Amino acid sequence: MQLSDGDLVVASIELDKTSFWVASAYMAHDKDVPPDGFRTLAEEAAFKNKPLVASCDANAHNLMWGSTDTNARGESLLDFILGNKLSVLNLGSEPTFITKSREEVLDITLASDMFAHKIKRWRVLMEKSYSDHRYIEFEIDLKTPQVREFRNVRNTDWGVYNNKLRTILPKIPPRDPATQVELDGLVNQVTKAMNSSLSAGCPVVRYRGKSKLPWWSKQLSLLRESNRSMFNKAKATRVAEDWEAYKADLKIYKKAVRTAKRKSWQSYCKGIEETTEAARLRRILAKSPCNLGYLKGQGNSWTTRSEESLGLLLDTHFPGNKPVEPNDPQNEGGLSDLGNRLITNEKI
Repeated sequence: MQLSDGDLVVASIELDKTSFWVASAYMAHDKDVPPDGFRTLAEEAAFKNKPLVASCDANAHNLMWGSTDTNARGESLLDFILGNKLSVLNLGSEPTFITKSREEVLDITLASDMFAHKIKRWRVLMEKSYSDHRYIEFEIDLKTPQVREFRNVRNTDWGVYNNKLRTILPKIPPRDPATQVELDGLVNQVTKAMNSSLSAGCPVVRYRGKSKLPWWSKQLSLLRESNRSMFNKAKATRVAEDWEAYKADLKIYKKAVRTAKRKSWQSYCKGIEETTEAARLRRILAKSPCNLGYLKGQGNSWTTRSEESLGLLLDTHFPGNKPVEPNDPQNEGGLSDLGNRLITNEKI
């Protein structure tokens, strides 16, 4: 079933042990709240027992999510939320919408009651979003990620290593071992001393990944800092001239960001023609393959699972394919069912 429309974007997240829907919704101030598309989404999620997390530009006031007052739209939306087993995740009353004339909480985050406990650390960020609406951040606690730890021996401080080793090992050499037990004891003593010295000269670190954006530059940093200062000034003074100056400077900053991204992408595309870069891209895609999206089949019906999308692609591009039974001679080698359907296609 297709749930997205002009004011609503819905995506399905499929993991090993769980799956849920995420949505971004705009609720126009001159239309009923909630709009029909979001109403259908909530009802469909409840019917299929599918957890839902939705970020909404609600354009509605309600003290429930931190607004300064409650209006008719806010009451109507709250009734819908409570009636469809949804929870409001907003915390506090930090405004999510700021202009030169007002500050208000208009953006709300919703989650299914059965999934709300997995949403952690909801907050409105102080970071400038370069929009009338501010960034909202939260975490979905699905499982504890494995922290990758490693020791880069090439960065070892051998001076620290040697000094530590001298302090641990005895200054007077021990006498020659007379028995196997004494020899094992000396080996263990030296091994522990070397491991302790290595930990001092080359400590274990955690892999944090690459956080620097390839298109970011010092010039963009200066433009961003300047625009942040102008926004803070306009917010404090509420003078129309300051707001106009901030808006004009914001256009310059956004144009510079778009230009930098475009040039970076063009440079990357030119570099991908080289064999080494192409091999690197292949390794990246192999480690993190993209999930197949949902497709529309006959009768304007949409697939609801990745398996259905794969089956639809096979039936469309290989009409007449037939699945192979497990005991079929052609199934030797442990091929998957989808792969077997391709092999036994009558038109190949």
